[in-house]
Amino acid sequence: PRGPVAALGGTRVTMPYGMAILAQGLMKELFTQQPQTLGEVLLAAKRQAVSREPQDQHAWLDAVAKVLSPNADDLITERHEHLQLFHLLGDPLLRLHHPQTVNVTAPARVQVGEEISLVCDSPVSGECLIELTSRRGQLTFKPAPRHTFDASDAGMLALTDVYQKANDGRYASQTATVPRQFRTKLRVPE
Repeated sequence: PRGPVAALGGTRVTMPYGMAILAQGLMKELFTQQPQTLGEVLLAAKRQAVSREPQDQHAWLDAVAKVLSPNADDLITERHEHLQLFHLLGDPLLRLHHPQTVNVTAPARVQVGEEISLVCDSPVSGECLIELTSRRGQLTFKPAPRHTFDASDAGMLALTDVYQKANDGRYASQTATVPRQFRTKLRVPE
């Protein structure tokens, strides 16, 4: 009941360039075109991958591939080969549920230690996760300076703790079952 409903994978060895091109097409289709079925997403992504028309999103991947690939002058052949390697195990007529917009009204500025009052209007009711997060690349804590590397078990455990904190951009979060329109508050930590 909680397992995957479909899987997309290569039937033989696949290479980073072909996988990146296909992944880029899948993301573009899923989040910008929003087709109704899983099969439509995969078909459109595969068509984009072998298109001979220049595509802005392929430019930087093509540039990297030309430096690393042994067949730098024939990237289209590599893309065609990868399309034959990737297969969908699952129902291509699987209906997709796309994200819907939640309108959130919040103050433009808030001070450390204050509460943020949020007014939310959602197209659906249900369980909701609300997070106050940092900007990407910004830490939510000040890590202690390290002048030497400690390879002991305790030292490695401390590194793991810092790593986990560095990759958790949440200042505050709460989970609630909410109606379609609701109000809530989050405290900005000091």
